[in-house]
Amino acid sequence: MIVYITAFIVTLLFSTGFIKFRESYKNSKFSRTIDYKIYSAFLFLMAVFPLWFITAFRYDVGTDYLYTYVKYFEHTSYGWKPYRHEPLFQLLNTVLVSLNLSYVWLFAISGMLILGFLFYYIFKFSPKPLYSIVIFFCSSFFFNSLNNVRQYIAIAIAIIGFSQKNTIKAFIIILIATLFHLTAIVYIPLYIIVMNLMFAKPVKKSKMIKLSILSIVLAPALCFILKKIIVLTPYAYFLDSQNGGYSLLIIIVNIIIFIFTLFYYDSKDKIYQKFAFLQLLTALCCVCSVFLQNEEMWMRIIRITSTFQIILLPKIILKEKNHLSRYAVGLIFIAIYSVYTLYTVYYQGGLAVFPYQFVFGKL
Repeated sequence: MIVYITAFIVTLLFSTGFIKFRESYKNSKFSRTIDYKIYSAFLFLMAVFPLWFITAFRYDVGTDYLYTYVKYFEHTSYGWKPYRHEPLFQLLNTVLVSLNLSYVWLFAISGMLILGFLFYYIFKFSPKPLYSIVIFFCSSFFFNSLNNVRQYIAIAIAIIGFSQKNTIKAFIIILIATLFHLTAIVYIPLYIIVMNLMFAKPVKKSKMIKLSILSIVLAPALCFILKKIIVLTPYAYFLDSQNGGYSLLIIIVNIIIFIFTLFYYDSKDKIYQKFAFLQLLTALCCVCSVFLQNEEMWMRIIRITSTFQIILLPKIILKEKNHLSRYAVGLIFIAIYSVYTLYTVYYQGGLAVFPYQFVFGKL
């Protein structure tokens, strides 16, 4: 725990320095110089470095560390290709093996891809980047990235694409993400719906509430459709998995967040509306997880849309006009997610990220 908390605090300190640097030279002549870009890049890397360091140089931290990534890295060294459906991740393994490098490089590069893209997304799009980083850590998104490495590389890349205004550019970036993990393909229909169809015009709060109620009522039918789609994918094996049940805590957390989302819904803020719709999908996936009980599968699906909470939650806070109320709402989100993470990840030992141990001396 001490290692994680230390890295998190240092990350916040370096991130504060990066944010203040950008604000100090915003719209200045210096901001258009090469020196500014060099300093900015350096401070950005410093902000990423603490969490990246413990991501890169961990040993047997994360359920999939030894039994998936190290094992398949060794399989690649035998000439096998375990990542047939994820050619870019397979290419990364192949290149590292061909250079006679250890699997530590796999986690170092994967960690840089995940944290680099996610922090870029936070610093570019979050109205309160420091709070977004706190949510990223307290919500267990970070701890999940130590386990489901391929999916989090794909998510980190795909959300960059999802935020593009140019449709072709968005699709290209998302398609690149699918080459790391096929589930990123879901972001394409989401992009079409959110960016071009549903929110081409402002959606009123009353309409959003009605849509939410209708969607929850139709949730069983949605579950049936999703099951049919999953059967057609390489992830159909999840349906036959013995890991049944669902996570009651993650359902409660996301339903509470969705209630706050609707309460502060702003029909004049199109970006907020898009995030609200994505949170509705997150809530629906939580409901579906009760009908189609398979916790491992649904946690993976829920992450596709719930990751946007790192931007949504700061936006909710800023909808509150009173400063004291802003702090209260912000602390509520942090408390809810901290309780969830401490109970599931720390107390129950989920994701196998505790105790932390460095790779030094293990090779």
